[in-house]
Amino acid sequence: MAIPQREPTEPSPLGADRLDYYVVKIRRSAVAPGSGLAGIVERLGSGEKREFTSCAELARLVEDWSR
Repeated sequence: MAIPQREPTEPSPLGADRLDYYVVKIRRSAVAPGSGLAGIVERLGSGEKREFTSCAELARLVEDWSR
C-alpha cells in the first residue's frame, strides 16, 4: 500500500509541516469486555511497532514519534 504524498506547495489540512501515518490494531478481550484499550501501533514508513495498554500510552507513543 502506497502512502499518499502531498505536493510540497500544498498546505497541510492540519497546519502541520508534515503528516505521519500510523496503523493502530486494537486488542479486544473476550474474557473481560470493556477492560480498556490495548493493542499495537505501527509507524508507517519506519515499520516500528510498539504495544500500548491504555489510551494515554498510545497518545504518548504517537507524541514521542512526532518529535
